[in-house]
Amino acid sequence: MPQPGSGPPPQQLLLNVLKNAAEAGSPPDQTEVSVRRLPTGELAITVADRGCGLPDEALGKALLPFYSTKQQGRGIGLALCREIATAHGGALALRCREAGGLEVECRLPPAPLDERVT
Repeated sequence: MPQPGSGPPPQQLLLNVLKNAAEAGSPPDQTEVSVRRLPTGELAITVADRGCGLPDEALGKALLPFYSTKQQGRGIGLALCREIATAHGGALALRCREAGGLEVECRLPPAPLDERVT
């Protein structure tokens, strides 16, 4: 079992999600990234896009390895994002947006004091 914090850095997760948003057709000026600290101390990183989104039936499968709704997709991107979040003690969630597009939220636990950037 991997140690928390091992594996690819969370920055890779963010890059993968932004790449997916662009590939889904989201205009760059309509892709939003937000970072907030939750009352639990967790860090919530959210990417909300206005791309083609996912059909409801695909939401439950989109984080599985080798599942893709893209014609040329390999189904690695979001599965890898989930693995990165899990490796860092966090979780990944997908939600369809009302006016179209997708919202991806990654929640990560608070970093130990000795690992925080000052």
